[in-house]
Amino acid sequence: MKRLLWLSILVAATPCMSQNLPADRTVDQREATRCGIFYLLIGEKLKGTDRGRAHEFAARILLEPAMAKAGKAQFTAWNDEFLQEFLKVPKEGGQFDNYLTALAHKCEPTFLLGLLAAAKASAISTGADKDKVVKWHEDRRPAEAVVAGDAVTYTDSEGTTCAAPIVQGGSTTHKARLDGQYIWLADQHPSWKIKSQSAKTDAPVTSAEDLDSVRIFSELELLDDAGKPQSFCFDVTTSARPELLKTLTELRQN
Repeated sequence: MKRLLWLSILVAATPCMSQNLPADRTVDQREATRCGIFYLLIGEKLKGTDRGRAHEFAARILLEPAMAKAGKAQFTAWNDEFLQEFLKVPKEGGQFDNYLTALAHKCEPTFLLGLLAAAKASAISTGADKDKVVKWHEDRRPAEAVVAGDAVTYTDSEGTTCAAPIVQGGSTTHKARLDGQYIWLADQHPSWKIKSQSAKTDAPVTSAEDLDSVRIFSELELLDDAGKPQSFCFDVTTSARPELLKTLTELRQN
């Protein structure tokens, strides 16, 4: 088990060196299937959120694109082929460790190509030639993004409840603030679909004075790959307060 954990770290930490990649930079879908299943098996030895993230990463980078391009029947055949090979490897005498090490090195260029393809697709889906994540926290959650010229920042939080939201700062317009939330979500869950978005405060706002003490949230509901709703909450108090103050002032004047 320790060997498997070490291998998972080895694969994740491998440098992205261009000389390891094929000249045409295309992904072999058979190898993508085999390597994706390999990473899933490695991920089974992890625990908690690490296990879930490993599975999501393997699916997003390798398995989902392979099935989409090769078709379900061919994908299933490659999957079965690899599992039969994997199960036949002797577990004693160091043969299994040698097999895993060789497979990890063989999968390196396939994984890197899949990662490049996923990054390109994510950039297209978020319109991110200009709007994109430019810094990440240590756990790979976005820390800063460039959005419509604004340097939008995010605290390191899962943001699944407004009790522990992602605190978002740096947005100077409503559009940049909302687009910044879409970019964060696209970076973490690119295949999920946005269902709804709503704004709320943690206390009633009846006057401009109330804005000094309330927190303002943007809550988004997404549908995951299984169609199950998942919520995310951004604390946008710093950037949204001036807009709300302006709106309340205009209403009072009218």
